[in-house]
Amino acid sequence: MTTRVAYCNMRHYKSKNILIGIAIILTTLLLFVIPSIGKDMVEVNFAVINKIYPTWHALYRNVDESTVMKLAAHHDVKTYGLRSDAGYMNLEDATVSMMYMDRTGMELYKVKLKEGQLPQKENDIVVSKGILEALGQNGKIGDTITVPYQILKDDGLDYTKTNY
Repeated sequence: MTTRVAYCNMRHYKSKNILIGIAIILTTLLLFVIPSIGKDMVEVNFAVINKIYPTWHALYRNVDESTVMKLAAHHDVKTYGLRSDAGYMNLEDATVSMMYMDRTGMELYKVKLKEGQLPQKENDIVVSKGILEALGQNGKIGDTITVPYQILKDDGLDYTKTNY
């Protein structure tokens, strides 16, 4: 008797039961799909950022060698690289930083040479084609170029020009 009443009730409210079933399915999908899409978007953003931008999380300036060793020994520091700012080139549209980086620093900054090799001698530099164009110069690997720059000093800037 109970089964017969339930069956008659189900047939009588068929459209209502279908609508409730669709509502339950859509709600379940929304509760699953929206957070999944949001999580995937965040992961994609992190992947793009990690591919393009430097991977360092802190930058300490003007530290001596003993401070570098103390920071490197800290348990939260996984990897560290060294960078030293030597000077700046003031161009019309930008300020270009001249810096020294060790191999680990270059890896953390995502620096990769398209051609040539890292500087070996005192007057060797790595420069991009964009900077050469902004300076109004052309150059190939091994050429000597002239770049105006400012040397960083503790008491101010010393203006000079040299060849590389």
